[in-house]
Amino acid sequence: MCVMKVHVYVHLCAVQYAYEHAALMSAAIFGNVSSIMLRLYRGTEEYHDKCHSIREFIRFYRVPSELASRLLEAHTDRRCQAEGADMLEVSIVDCQLKTQ
Repeated sequence: MCVMKVHVYVHLCAVQYAYEHAALMSAAIFGNVSSIMLRLYRGTEEYHDKCHSIREFIRFYRVPSELASRLLEAHTDRRCQAEGADMLEVSIVDCQLKTQ
């Protein structure tokens, strides 16, 4: 009878360990996915804010429509080439890493 209780206890400990391990793994995966989603939303928000600023500039200074479309296109192209990264931030980080 005593051996049976030990076996059940060991089994319960193993099950509890598996649940805890699974919970930690799912928390780590969910945390990474949510941080990726937040970065994507932040990048999209920055892009739309910049487009809004450019449109306000165009309206305020009454920029001709051909030049206005070129301004918006240039901003979109620059963002696509940089894959959404702000190149000024990247170059600052690169310079800091090279000096260390």
